[in-house]
Formats: sequence, C-alpha cells, structure tokens
Amino acid sequence: MHGDGANNNSNNQNTIHQNRHILSRDVYGTEMAQRARQQAKVGRVPLQSLSSKNGENAQAKITAGKSTILTEISQPTKPILTTKHTSDQPKTPLITFYEDCDLQVVPKNVDDIDENWSLQHANGMDTVKENYFYLLYQEQVKPLSSQFPYNPANLSEGTRLVDAKMRMTLLDWAMTCCEKLQLNALTMYQGVWILDRFIDECNSPKLRTDGRLIDSDFRVNKANLQLVGICSFVIASKYEELEYPMLDDWVFLSADSCSKKDIMGMELNILKALDFDVSTPSPIQFLRRFGHIVNVDQEVYTIAKFFLETTIYCCELSKVKFSEKALACLLIAGKLREKNFWNSDLQYYSQSRKEELLGVIASISKLVIKITCDVLNKQNKKCKTISVFKKYSKDSNFGVANKPDVVGFKIRGRTDLPRNETTADDHIKQIAPNCIIRINPVLNHISNNTNNFF
Repeated sequence: MHGDGANNNSNNQNTIHQNRHILSRDVYGTEMAQRARQQAKVGRVPLQSLSSKNGENAQAKITAGKSTILTEISQPTKPILTTKHTSDQPKTPLITFYEDCDLQVVPKNVDDIDENWSLQHANGMDTVKENYFYLLYQEQVKPLSSQFPYNPANLSEGTRLVDAKMRMTLLDWAMTCCEKLQLNALTMYQGVWILDRFIDECNSPKLRTDGRLIDSDFRVNKANLQLVGICSFVIASKYEELEYPMLDDWVFLSADSCSKKDIMGMELNILKALDFDVSTPSPIQFLRRFGHIVNVDQEVYTIAKFFLETTIYCCELSKVKFSEKALACLLIAGKLREKNFWNSDLQYYSQSRKEELLGVIASISKLVIKITCDVLNKQNKKCKTISVFKKYSKDSNFGVANKPDVVGFKIRGRTDLPRNETTADDHIKQIAPNCIIRINPVLNHISNNTNNFF
C-alpha cells in the first residue's frame, strides 16, 4: 500500500511537471506542444509567472485549435538613398547612407586604407569607412552657439555667469582629477563636451531649455560651476568607463565642497537639460583615424595629442569641429618634424579643405605658445593651465612638453641662444625681467603666418 501510494504521488508529480512543460510550450503556440497536450489528455495547471493578459490571449489561441504566430517579422526594406548635411555647407555631401550592395566607391586618387586593415584588425567589420563618415556628420548636429560662453557685462559680481577664465580654471582641475582617477581620453573629452553643452543650454538666451530644467531660473555661475563640472565628468565616466569612480572619490577630490546628494541632483538636472543625449564623437577618435591614414610615428602622435588637449582651455576653439581641431594638431606636429602630411587621402577622409584649416592652425599655435609661456614663467602664480603641461612632461609621453624643438624652453640670457639668434628676434619672448623664453621658430612662424603652411 505504501509503495503504491508513493508511486501514485510520484506519477502525479511527473504529470504536473509534464503539464507545466507542455503549457510553457503552448504559450508560444507551437504545433508540437498542441499535439503533446492532446495526447496527455490532462487538465491544465496555471503558471503564476505569466501575466493574466498574456495568459488569456495564449490560452484563447490554443483552445481555438489554430496554429498562430505571435511575432511577425517584417521583411527588410531597402532604405531610400539620402544625404545629410548642414545648410551652411553647400559643398559636396558629407555623409550618405548606403545598403551593403551600394557602398561608397573611393575616388581613384585616394587609397582605400580600410580594405586590408578592417579584415585584419577590426574582426572583419567592413563598415569602418562609413562609421567614420557618420562621425563627421554627427559632430555637426549639436554645435555650441556663437554666444558661448554667454556672460553679459551688465551683471553684478554676485550673479555673474561663467566666463572663459572660470571655465579654464575648472577644466585644469578636472583634467588633474581625470589623471588621478585614471580615466581614459574619451571620458575626459566627453566630460568637457557635456559641461560646455550644459553651460550653453542654461546661459545662452538662444538655447534656453524651457520645460526641461528642474529649475527654469537656473544659471551656471561661479557658485555652482564646480558641482556642474563634477557631474559632467560623472556622467561621462558612466558612459565610457568599464568601472567608473564612486561618488565618494569626487567628493574627496572636491575637498567636500559638495555632497553625494548634490551630485545626484545636479546630474539629473544635466541629463534633463540635454534630453539624455550625451553621446558625441571625440576629437581623439579623429586624431587616431588621421594618424592611421598618414602612418604617423608615436612621437609626432604624442605631440599632436599634447596640442589637442591644450585646446580644451580655449572657449573659441571649443566651437570648432572636432575633426578640424584634430587634423590641425596633426599637421602642426608634422611640420615641427619637417613632415608634410597633407595629401589627397587626408583631404578625402577628413572632408576638409585647406582654407578651413588655416585659421584653426594659427589659433592652436598661438594658444600653445601662450600657455607654455605662462607655465614656464614661474613668477606667474595665477597660472591655471598647468595640468596638461605636467602630463606631457612625463617620460611616458616622451616629455614632449619640455622638448626645446616642440614649443619652447626658458633661457637665462643671450649665452643660451644659438650663434645666429639674438634676444631681438621675434621668437624670443621676454615674459618677465628674469624670464626669457625661446619659442620654436617653426611654431612661432606658423602662429604669425600660415599662408605658406601647405
């Protein structure tokens, strides 16, 4: 008796298990499950994990005895050939979307640099070219306004908005934090972009984000600038880093000037103001691309990175397209090593023209010279642009910031100059009575005259 009861219980449990298994297949409407249920001829056992609506719909379809497909897969349609460009650029189309059978044909005078590289180093991905052309288009979608940074002079000292000097001071501190936290370059550039976008959205009258900010009267000023900067890099680190820093790390680096609650509140404010759109191409992506095109060596590439990170300090250069800044830095670094990188390949893959680059090249050269002079003038205690110079003075970056043939170096007097140079030359800068700096003549010439650059 006991043995028969145990067998009956075991059979009942097996039957229930089979019924549950059958029902789980019934929900998806498979013909095999229907045949199995008819053969078993047992009652249904309800599944608690199924929602009532889905369960009723599935049961109705099964009891009707019809084999239905719950998910319909639409046939792929070939997209219409469309070209995207901005209205202020009437030149040739910048980016076009194609089907695989209609991929863009490279001109005859341009080498297809991705033909062999994609198969060997990109796991066979054959859309490298199209991806980078899309990045060239995407960098033009969300530019900064011409008013950035908006800071009218009629505001009082207490309500004064963020200006170029405040921004420079904050970013110098933020880049030091990025180095201490070992954040990658993509995180740093994206954090700067989020910061600039938020300042532009909040302060510029043309871009006021009515209805998206938690506080419609919010402005970025000196009192909340550090908190906004921290939150910008927190968002960027969550987007780019595999293991992003904890909020306690940012609170510690800020010397407890803000709390975790403040950071989380401002982070939500930034995301709402930017409509949760924090994705953008990075200048370092374009620099890597262009460096691969011209097969640049590591030292020249590091010099270009040094110049590119220095441009972060300048508000006017933040309005320039990322690809143009990256290309200009690479061309300047090549000139300092007597290399001319400009060719038809670089012109095609960057979608740039010489005339567009001359002004950017001159601005970057002047900025690098000015910041280097400020750093080398140790008597200037108000210098707030030292973090990038320190970073590229290390041996891991070939010490390019300290090399005399890159930007310049400090001299004691006429005895430190070459025989054919005097202190009256244009590239000899008298910064202070006891501070004379010799600027690289090639870089100094580029900053003053770019007519013969190409």
